[in-house]
Amino acid sequence: MNAGHDSWCRDPRLVAASALRRASPDFADYELASLPPELEHRQKTASVCIFHSLDGRTRYRVTLRRHRWLVPIAGSLQRTIWVAERAEILTRDALDQRFRAKFH
Repeated sequence: MNAGHDSWCRDPRLVAASALRRASPDFADYELASLPPELEHRQKTASVCIFHSLDGRTRYRVTLRRHRWLVPIAGSLQRTIWVAERAEILTRDALDQRFRAKFH
């Protein structure tokens, strides 16, 4: 039993894509499968997905968490849903400024 949640809620990449569609009008018309994220890191209860804009000037970083207190409801950690916790939008200009500041 999925406790009312669709199976895609257990895939951090699909949850990140869904959160990105809600957070950014640039991605509102895209299907989840057409937004392939880069998995920056993944642990049992935390994951970070990166999306790149088509022009390469913007990077979207979505942080997800799987809460351990939901494990008794889900039945196992693998069946526990991922929750988007934070979304960051990093523009190429901001990244360039950060890079210059670090090395000057």
